[in-house]
Amino acid sequence: MADVENEFSLPTYVREWLDHQGYGTPSAARMEEQVEKWMGWYRHDCDWYDSTEYDSDGRAYKVHRISCAPARMVAQEWTSLVLNERTTASTEDEGTNEWLDAWAERTGFWARAQELVERAFALGTGAFGTWVSIGDTPQQSDVRLRCYDARMIVPLSYDDGIASECAFAYRSVLRGKRVDTLLVNTLDAGTGTYHIMPVTWIAGKQQAVDGMLDDLDTGSITPPFGIFRPALTNTYHDSTPFGVSVFDDALGAVQLTDRAFDNQDKDIYLGAQRVFIDDSLISTQLDKEGNKVAMPFGRDQQLFRKIRGDGTGKMIEYYAPKLRSDENRQAMLTALEVLGMRTGLGPDHFALERTGGLKTATEVVSDHGDMFSNLRKHENQLDPALSQALTGMLNIARDKCGFADIAEDFGEVSIDFDDSVITDTAAQRAQDLSDVAAGAMSLVEYRVKWYHESEQEATAAIAGMSGDAGPQAPAVDATEPSGGIE
Repeated sequence: MADVENEFSLPTYVREWLDHQGYGTPSAARMEEQVEKWMGWYRHDCDWYDSTEYDSDGRAYKVHRISCAPARMVAQEWTSLVLNERTTASTEDEGTNEWLDAWAERTGFWARAQELVERAFALGTGAFGTWVSIGDTPQQSDVRLRCYDARMIVPLSYDDGIASECAFAYRSVLRGKRVDTLLVNTLDAGTGTYHIMPVTWIAGKQQAVDGMLDDLDTGSITPPFGIFRPALTNTYHDSTPFGVSVFDDALGAVQLTDRAFDNQDKDIYLGAQRVFIDDSLISTQLDKEGNKVAMPFGRDQQLFRKIRGDGTGKMIEYYAPKLRSDENRQAMLTALEVLGMRTGLGPDHFALERTGGLKTATEVVSDHGDMFSNLRKHENQLDPALSQALTGMLNIARDKCGFADIAEDFGEVSIDFDDSVITDTAAQRAQDLSDVAAGAMSLVEYRVKWYHESEQEATAAIAGMSGDAGPQAPAVDATEPSGGIE
């Protein structure tokens, strides 16, 4: 199956089904206008970029502005800081971690998760939801975490911004026909377990798809989904699971940035050198239709005829206006500073030039304290969403798909964000080694922290390295921690 359209919206027949079931879509409907607005700025294709304006005589003319995609740039920057290729997820059981590693690589989970987080920063909300196919054997079964942006999420039950039941819509193609699927995640009040019920429409008509279960009792008390939103207050709708775009308060800065960018383009175009040649220097010839052709026009109308008798006495004249490079650069720098400041990244984040040479991680943290504080807030929002979704997925994979490598009690799913960007890792490891040498920290604790090993693995590794000589402190430049999903 493949995505059908670039533009997704909840179809009318899906809304009608939800209404008929008594769910309704008040929260989703209330945020749709804002989500659509943010999508236009994210894709830089809203009316502001292609508008119709009028001159003093009332004549209409089209205005097109080029874009350096500042709104998407902000969403991408936050994504690269919060969720990058070194983010890992792990449990307390090694066998489960090995299964997670293989599953993540097979399904391409982390790449898809990065795409979702970018959309969530842009549109205010994103969700991970379990999709499952159950065969006769584990080899014939499959379980995945699908990714949904704000347009595809329909909260069904929520309180204080936390959704306990939710539906997720997605679009695909089956034998050339459009298929709209709604995965309804509800809680059974009697058993306390979650159910996943798929509802499908093929070419707009509700009908079942061969091989798809009508209703799956997951047997899990953990929601098989997790909803993420940026750590920003939703000023449009109180208590909803939906969040707001990371650039919602910076739309003026987005416009200022693209105005400065577009103005540079116009100045460069208008500043191209023009050459004016006197008529007496131009020979004429006939074209195919027999018309006289005095001279061909050059690229972008750079070559022009000069009418005799203009009084200058010059046969060839050049026109090369000033490009205003310094002024345009300063305008761009100012716009980017405001953009970084209003999106929580800091005024220097999008600086066009760096000064002062290389800095240590400690100096970087000191210079960008506000950005690092905001980063922690965003991580604290993503952490429980990812952990909850992975926990629910693991329970279903073990109990319904028969993947025996997943432990019955694998403990908590921990998300380890790559904090090397915001912490002085080398300094922290050196300090911990000093604590080991001073007896304030055990070598087992050191390996658990820096190598992501269990206490049993750390103890065995130390025994294997030291023999009878007793444990030795590892070097500061030891190999990077490994394990979990990468």
